[in-house]
Amino acid sequence: MKMTSSLTRILCFALPLAAPLGVGTGLLATSACTEARSAQTVQAPVEEAHPRTALPLTDQPLEAYREELLGLAFRAASKFPLVPHVKNRSRAQQAVVDACLELDRPLQARGYIEAIENWRRGAGLADLAFYCAEKGDAADARTFLELAEEAAASTEQDEEAQGWRTDRIRVRMAQALVLLGDEERIDELEAGVVDSELGKIEVARARTLSEEAFDEQLAALDDVILSDSMDRVRNALAACNELFGRFYANEARRAATLAQVRSTRGKVPAQVFFDALTGLADTALEHGDSEQGLALVEESQGVVESVRWLPRARVPLSARLAVLRYRAGQQEQGRNEALAALAFYDESETAIVDIYRAGALRPLAEAFEVMDDRETALTLYRRAIEEGARNPNARPRADDLSATCISMALLGIEPGDALRARMYQIFDGLESPW
Repeated sequence: MKMTSSLTRILCFALPLAAPLGVGTGLLATSACTEARSAQTVQAPVEEAHPRTALPLTDQPLEAYREELLGLAFRAASKFPLVPHVKNRSRAQQAVVDACLELDRPLQARGYIEAIENWRRGAGLADLAFYCAEKGDAADARTFLELAEEAAASTEQDEEAQGWRTDRIRVRMAQALVLLGDEERIDELEAGVVDSELGKIEVARARTLSEEAFDEQLAALDDVILSDSMDRVRNALAACNELFGRFYANEARRAATLAQVRSTRGKVPAQVFFDALTGLADTALEHGDSEQGLALVEESQGVVESVRWLPRARVPLSARLAVLRYRAGQQEQGRNEALAALAFYDESETAIVDIYRAGALRPLAEAFEVMDDRETALTLYRRAIEEGARNPNARPRADDLSATCISMALLGIEPGDALRARMYQIFDGLESPW
C-alpha cells in the first residue's frame, strides 16, 4: 500500500509554524494556481517557531503525496474564519494532528499544533506528550507536559471557556504520566474533573497493570458500569478493551472482561455497545485469534440488525464489520458484505442529506482498500470528494475535504493527477458563505 518515495520534495500549502510538506515532482506543476500557492509558502522550521520545543524528535519517512494530503487537509481546516468558526476549525485541525501522530510524524504534528488557536492547542500538546511517553521518550514527553500545563492554565483563565476543556487537557497529561510511571501528580490532575473525563486515566493504567491488580481493577470498572453516567460508562468500556488486550493470554481474565462488556447491553446506546464489541474483535484479531474475532463480529452483526439505523449511520457500521470479517479470514464474505453496504448506500443516497454522504462513503472506500481493491477504493474516494463539495456552504465542504485527505493519507492512497486537481479546485472554492 505504500510507495517508495523518490520524489523531489517542494513546499505546498505550508503554514507558518508548520513542518514542511512534501509534494511530488510534476504534480500540478503546470498549474498557474500551484505557482501562486508556492509564492505564498512560508518555510518556517518548527525550532524557530517555538524555540522551547526544539527537541530531537524525528519524523518517519513518508511518501511525498501523503505529506501533501496531510498539508492540504490542514490548510482546508485552516480556511475556516476564526470568527465565528474557531470551534469547527480547531477540531478539524486537531484531526490532522492525530493523523500525523498515527503516521509517526511528531514534528509535522507539532508544527500544526502551534497554528491551533483555541484550547485544542493544549490538547494537542498533551497528545504529543502521550505520544512521546508511548515511544519511551521521557525527556520530550515531560517538555510537552510543561507546555500543555501552560496551555491548560491559559484556558482556565479564559472567562468564556468551559471547565471540561481544561479537564480534557489535564486528563490527557495524566495518561502520559501513567505511561511514564509518575503517579505523583495524577490524582491532582484528575481531581474535580467533569464526568466525561472521569475514568480515562484508567484506560492508560490498564496498559501497564500488574497481574495482581487485575481483579481489583475489574471490580472498580464494574462499579463505574453500574453508574448513571454514560460518559463514565463509555470510558470504562474503553478501559475494558485495554484489559482485554493486556491479559489476552489469560483465558479466564479475557472471559471476565468480555462478560463485563456484555453486561452493558441494553443499558447503553446500541452505537456504544457496537463500538465496544468491535473494539474487542479488533483486539482479538491483533492477537491472531480469528475464532474469537469472528464470534465478536457475529455478535456485533446482531447489534446492527436489532436497530433501525439511519442510512448514513448503517453504512459505516456495515463497512467496519466487513473489514473485521475479511481480516478474520472470511475474505469472500467480507467483500460481499462491503458490496452489499455499497448497494445499500446507492439505494439510500437520496435519503441522506448531502453533508453526510461523504462521511458514509469514506468508510466504504477504506474497507475496499483494506481488501486490496484499490480501484473500487479510488472510485469511492472520488465520489466522496464530489459529494462533499455539493453543499453551498463552505463549512461542510472544508470538513469533508480535510477528512477525505486524512483518510487517503492514512491508508497510503495516491489520488492521481485528476483527483488531486479536483481537490485543489474545491480548496480554492472554500469561501463565504460558511
